[in-house]
Amino acid sequence: MAKSIIPYLFPLLLMLSCVTAEKALDKGNHKDAVWKALSKLKKKPNDAKSKKILKAAYPLFIDDYEREITDLKQNRDPFRWEKIQGKYETMEEAYTQIRAINTARRAVDAQSYSREIYEAKEKVLEARYNAGMDLLAGRDRENARKAYDHFEFILKRQDTYKDTNIRLEEAREMATLFVGIAPIQIPSFRYELNVLNFEAELVEELQRSNNEEFVQFVGPSNRYNIPFEEVDHIVEMRFYDFVMGNTQDREQVFTRSKDNVATQVVTVGDSTFTTPIIVEAEVHCFTREISSSGRMDLEIISRDNQRREERERFDGSHVYTAEWGYFTGDTRALDNGDTACMNQRNPPQQPRAEELFTEVTIPIYDQTLDFLERYYRNY
Repeated sequence: MAKSIIPYLFPLLLMLSCVTAEKALDKGNHKDAVWKALSKLKKKPNDAKSKKILKAAYPLFIDDYEREITDLKQNRDPFRWEKIQGKYETMEEAYTQIRAINTARRAVDAQSYSREIYEAKEKVLEARYNAGMDLLAGRDRENARKAYDHFEFILKRQDTYKDTNIRLEEAREMATLFVGIAPIQIPSFRYELNVLNFEAELVEELQRSNNEEFVQFVGPSNRYNIPFEEVDHIVEMRFYDFVMGNTQDREQVFTRSKDNVATQVVTVGDSTFTTPIIVEAEVHCFTREISSSGRMDLEIISRDNQRREERERFDGSHVYTAEWGYFTGDTRALDNGDTACMNQRNPPQQPRAEELFTEVTIPIYDQTLDFLERYYRNY
């Protein structure tokens, strides 16, 4: 049933497309009329009605666009040539389609607009280049960012236009916010190596994970060859209130007893008895907790006016835990859980202050990295 409809469906669609083209022409939609007539002529090149509509609509479509182009040329918008180029390209597309259909080519005298497109493209690039150069003359980040967009626009269309490659890099450097990570102030020279490692890892990770094209993080020694005194923002950090090794020991004593672990034979006079053996043990479990804590202040300073742009405080803490123990009595009385605290009979060697300092700064590092990444995201 469906297959029997198909031979009648195609002519119906052609007829509808012709009616649609005619309606577009009647309503003054000359461009739509041209495109719909061409669409039908591709399928049915000798359709007389479509050729008639194309012959009537094409000159009107060209007149419409030429009037719009004349109006645009009189507009003072510096980027008007981009719209003009778009108009010419639409007219050229109509010319290309007409040339591809013999009957359409014979019906209308279409002309190419390739020369006009070329001239408009030159005007487009010239306008963008001049706009970029004017913005660069402002010598500030905001204008340089806009200039960068203009130069990037040009290079996507013609990568050899004038000295645009050089100007793009000039705009990029001018638009980039250089953020200097200053040497971190330390609570004691004892932790100097720890702090240097903290600083180096922070700078390295900020540089590695940075996806912002116009933000660059640098340290006092940096791979961008930017003198540290010329950065735009300075991130100043200071560790303070560090308390290392607040020690607390706890002892727990457990009495264990189990019966029926074995039996023994007892003789009383002439009588012999079998009795259960009861075993006992005393378990001593020790826990040592060494609490350490510290803080870091972070300030972002604008180098231009020495204004504080932002201030944050981050806290860090760490609790080192050790267990040891011993027992007296019969080992058969012990519970399974008792052996956990007796893996070590004597207290373990305590961590050095430098090791505790590193543990305390781990959460501070995470908070600092997260804050700086969020603060400069989409800056």
